[in-house]
Order: sequence, then structure tokens, then C-alpha cells
Amino acid sequence: MNKAGKFTLYIYSIPTNAFFLFIESLLNFPLMNKVFITGASSGIGEYLAYAYAKQGYFIGLVARRKDRLDQVAIQCTELGGQTKVYPLDVLNDVECKSAIADFIALPGEMDTIYANAGVGSPDGLSSGSA
Repeated sequence: MNKAGKFTLYIYSIPTNAFFLFIESLLNFPLMNKVFITGASSGIGEYLAYAYAKQGYFIGLVARRKDRLDQVAIQCTELGGQTKVYPLDVLNDVECKSAIADFIALPGEMDTIYANAGVGSPDGLSSGSA
């Protein structure tokens, strides 16, 4: 603000072609965040995938049930994310390490890995002894 209490507006002119070339160059280097989610075919993992898809993340979906993973992948794409499906059992070390290495090698920065695979039972805590 100047002494008279008014704002000064500066306008810079960029040639239109230069502006579009700049934007196009940015598109050639996607700054995409990635998240890797095990147990992504249902429950918490599935809904984590949807939440990240809404933010435009690239999501590695891991679970044993390929048919469910494919459905989750379709929904994530419709929500604005991109996906890669890894139908595997996390108890298989070789497959798991291969999937993680493959996903890390894809463009973008890895944000988070959710180790969410597993099955729970409703009475697990209430029937134990200490």
C-alpha cells in the first residue's frame, strides 16, 4: 500500500506461446505422489485407497482377491486417482518385495506404505487372558 492508502497493481505480460510452452513442459514431468496399500480389497485399505484417489494419488493396490482389487481400481480411477494392481499374498516375501520394487520404480515420489493386510475376528480381545 502506498502513502495515499491505495494499492499499486503491477501487470506483467508473458507471450501466450511462451506460457503454454511452460505449462506443457510441466506436464512432461508429473509431480505425482504415490501410496502403497496392502489389504486394499476391502475394509480400511479399500477406503484409504478411495481417500487417496480423491486427492489424485497413484495408488499401489495389494490384496489376494484380484476381482475385488480390480473393482477398487476402477472406483479409484473414477475418483481421480491412478492405480496399479498387485494381486498377491503378503506372506509371500518374493512377490511382496517384487511388487514394492516395481511400484517404487514408477514415476513419482512415494508418500506412504500402509501395511494393512489381515483378517480380524470380532471377539479377539474379549476372550483372551492376560
